[in-house]
Amino acid sequence: AEEGEVDATKVNDGDDVEEEEAEADVKEEAGKADAADVKDEQDNAEEEFDAAEVNDGNDDDDKLKKRRQLLEEDSRQYPMEKLCYLLVLWIGLALIIFLKGGKGVDSIVGITCKSPWYGILIAFQFLWTFGFATIFGLTLVKKNKEKVECNYPFHANDVLWDGSKLRFYAMFTFMAGVVAGLIGIGGGMVLGPLMLIMGIHPRVSSATTATMIVLTSSSVAVMFVTSGLVPWEYAVYFF
Repeated sequence: AEEGEVDATKVNDGDDVEEEEAEADVKEEAGKADAADVKDEQDNAEEEFDAAEVNDGNDDDDKLKKRRQLLEEDSRQYPMEKLCYLLVLWIGLALIIFLKGGKGVDSIVGITCKSPWYGILIAFQFLWTFGFATIFGLTLVKKNKEKVECNYPFHANDVLWDGSKLRFYAMFTFMAGVVAGLIGIGGGMVLGPLMLIMGIHPRVSSATTATMIVLTSSSVAVMFVTSGLVPWEYAVYFF
């Protein structure tokens, strides 16, 4: 009886082993099938990616060329055309001031405060500055659209200029100029924090306000000279 039980146990053990081997074979085959499926999916994905790259290469040559051009323009430390525009702006303002004249310097064309041309020159001075601001603002918005269309790699602190942001910044810039003219503070005290609020990089904000101070301070200095308000002894000494 004991030998029969031993034999039955061995038979059962053999059956269990065979079942385990069969399950292992099934799992191995399933694993191979899954691996094959995964490989097929990877191959299909690679083929689709290669096809997309080919299509992008065919369709986006112009975008790539435009993106490289914009990157080269933005990487310049001294963009000469922009510096020339600022120089033209300053020369225009200085010329209008000398055309108007003042107590310290007579008008180069003989205009006096009683002349109607005096008011026309003041109006043209506003139109000159507003015209430059409008042209540069619209150019900035247009250039931003071009950057978006060619997938330009924007910096985290770059401002994506559009019509609403342009109007917002222009309004505060005008207010800063009015406040600076009324109470004598620098416009940078208003525009510096404003640009930081808009997310502009601090270095860009500092460079912008410094450039603005150069234009405003120099033009105001010319106005003081033509108005006869400059004590030349002190001015020459401290200069």
